[in-house]
Formats: sequence, structure tokens, C-alpha cells
Amino acid sequence: MSKFLIDTNIIIYLMKGEKEVINFFETILQDENNELIFSVITVTEIFSRPISEKIKAAVNEFLALGTVIDLNQELALLTGVLRAEMYQQGRKVPKLPDAVIAMTAKVTGAVLITHNVKDFNQIPDLQICDPFQAEYDEAD
Repeated sequence: MSKFLIDTNIIIYLMKGEKEVINFFETILQDENNELIFSVITVTEIFSRPISEKIKAAVNEFLALGTVIDLNQELALLTGVLRAEMYQQGRKVPKLPDAVIAMTAKVTGAVLITHNVKDFNQIPDLQICDPFQAEYDEAD
């Protein structure tokens, strides 16, 4: 079983019908033991833009395939500590929403699925997969 935390941009690409993203999800969803996870930040970002009722329904249907992880005190604290440590180490500090998404992936043991790898690649011990760059292999 693998866990996948889906970044906002991937949902946008999926709703636009991007073939690579559709193929990626068709592959991982073939295994019923794989689990989709969404950060509450992703839900907020998706619904912060005007979208049609048709797209809204499709997004809600996709979100229903997984679990939305709320922001709680522990996750908030870990995110703050991560950003402070990265700042002290002279690393590029991710924006707060990206840091929450990344920490949600780390806490849940999920692979972060994103096309914005540059926003996350400085975060230590974060597993990242870009559906546009690699095919998912269960053995990885």
C-alpha cells in the first residue's frame, strides 16, 4: 500500500484533462490498497477560484476518493518548526501553504504528487513524484 498526497496543481491538471495526470491516476487507482490524501490547504486553494458547477462537482467527486487532512495544532507546530529550521540553515523557505502541504505528506507518510517540484525539493525527507516526469512504479 502507498499513500499519495495530491498537490493543488495536480487537481487542476486533472480537471483540464492532462493525459499524463489521468494515466498516472488510472495506474495508482488500479491498486485498491493505494490511498489518496489531500491537505485542507489544497481544498481551500481549489475552491478559492471561480469554477463552474460542473468542475466543482468533478473536484468533489475526486476528493471523495481520498481523505482530507485538517490542519491541527500538531501539524501547525511541525510546519512552523520546519520553516524555522530551513531559515536557520539558509535554505529556501517554502511559502506557508506549501509548507503545510509538505508537512502533511511527511506526517502521513505519503508521497507528494506535484508538478511544482521546485517549490518542495528543498524540504528534507520529503518524497516527491511528478506525474509529468516519471511513471509510477509500485516497486519504487
